[in-house]
Amino acid sequence: MRVRALALLLFTACTACGIQPSPVVDAGEPARGFEPGTRLYFVEDGRLKAVTRPGGGALPSVKAVALLLEGTTAGERGRGLTTKIANDVLIRVTDGAFTFEKGPPIRDGDRLVAATGRLPRLAEGQIVCTIAAAEAERLRVPLSEVRVTLPNRRRASCADYTGAP
Repeated sequence: MRVRALALLLFTACTACGIQPSPVVDAGEPARGFEPGTRLYFVEDGRLKAVTRPGGGALPSVKAVALLLEGTTAGERGRGLTTKIANDVLIRVTDGAFTFEKGPPIRDGDRLVAATGRLPRLAEGQIVCTIAAAEAERLRVPLSEVRVTLPNRRRASCADYTGAP
């Protein structure tokens, strides 16, 4: 009997610490794990910067470049991100390669000829890195293993533009 009384006394002392119950406090959404998204490359202080756009997982490279060409969001611009890809550039993406036409067509007699030119290095890097990131996700390989074919048929990696190993 004394043992029961002592156990009841100990139980009461340990559970009745004097802290009053509190109401449930709403702290927002529950924590989530890593949410895959589409990695795009923009420019910050003259260097390429990766940005992950959340939602729905990674996009194919064609759609990722289309999203890149839409430019930065208001939030990204607020963080100082920009793009070096001109509005008049038409990019075509196929199988880890891209070509481009720059500017509106030029009239040459009775026919229209696409304007040609070079992309600025940072603009080219934005496209290469965005395609490489999409292909790396699709193939489930590290970004460093992906090479993108440029319009001049040269192959380049994202590291060629970011300086990353």
